[in-house]
Amino acid sequence: MYTHKNRELKSAYAKTRYIVEDIVIQVGKKNEKLDHLLIENNCTTYAFITAYNPLSELLTAEQNELRHKQLINYVETRGYKFVLGYGEGTKGWPNEMSLLIIDISKEDAIACGIAFNQKAIIFGQLRASTLLLMLQ
Repeated sequence: MYTHKNRELKSAYAKTRYIVEDIVIQVGKKNEKLDHLLIENNCTTYAFITAYNPLSELLTAEQNELRHKQLINYVETRGYKFVLGYGEGTKGWPNEMSLLIIDISKEDAIACGIAFNQKAIIFGQLRASTLLLMLQ
């Protein structure tokens, strides 16, 4: 069932700025700097995924750091390139360490988000607006 809380979460995710180096990714917007990064790496797709705070429930810093290391291992063992980044917290929510994973299929990005119990991930393609994919 789609609840008021889910609408609030979706709105919060959509308003979050997803930051990688000097690139600021925003839902519903195209990003020339991100396109340039993809072109440099001969890629056409990306996902921005965190392992922090599964199901939007706050964990301790130690728990989140362990989950972030597990996410890095998950991505590395599958051979994906990635860049470290973070989701900028809003309304008192803390920043969340994340990965910009490049050249990942939409299906694999969704599987990764589900594996780390995320309610949503960011996904996009070269020269297209960034999408918010709700998973749960």
